Amino acid sequence: VTGPALVAMLTRHLGVEPAPAPTAAQPAPPAAVDAPESVPIAFDPAVLASLAEMADGAEPGFAEEIRQLFEDDARGKLDEVARAFRAGDRATVQRQMHSLRSASAQVGALELAALAGSIEGALRAGDPLQPQWPGQWQAAWSRLEDAWRPVRTGEPSGVA
Repeated sequence: VTGPALVAMLTRHLGVEPAPAPTAAQPAPPAAVDAPESVPIAFDPAVLASLAEMADGAEPGFAEEIRQLFEDDARGKLDEVARAFRAGDRATVQRQMHSLRSASAQVGALELAALAGSIEGALRAGDPLQPQWPGQWQAAWSRLEDAWRPVRTGEPSGVA
């Protein structure tokens, strides 16, 4: 199916006119990954706690074990992303952000998941690497570590 054929079919079935395509004289600007209007919380402990429930709750330390595995893996991914970014390797940054997005969401690292998804989406759309991204993911990781502190020390967990 070609793009024009798909547009024609959708126009017929939906009864709407397609938006005009950008002209060669006015290329669409690359989508920058800006901070969302509503930044997700760094860490939602309820997401992590639900992992223990899914494992039937028989192992009290299961959620912390999963969090620690994620932390170790994510540190490695972020190190690889930083090296790839410095080398201009868009494909590796995109691949690692894809992996980081889903893993972060599974353990409740919501801000990092959202940021990784935004960066992955921008790269999938063909955007170049953006100079603000390393600072953004470093700041998100730092906020996540701060939010984890009560989990590590056994203090009552607050949402960061």
